[in-house]
Amino acid sequence: DLVVEGETGVLVPEGDAAALADRLAGLLRDPARAAAMGAAGQARARQRFDVATMGREFQAMYLRLALRRRR
Repeated sequence: DLVVEGETGVLVPEGDAAALADRLAGLLRDPARAAAMGAAGQARARQRFDVATMGREFQAMYLRLALRRRR
């Protein structure tokens, strides 16, 4: 949920070391892009995963589960 391809980071197929090396090399060649993705990732994490937001999300999930169980 945190990594948005090309916006907040890069994704590679599991176990594909060559793809990982290629993507990391690309970021090393473009430090401004890497910094922008890092900043975007931090902003996304603050927005979507702060304590208040996570508390609301967990509360809503527990309420949904409790209502299902009563049925």
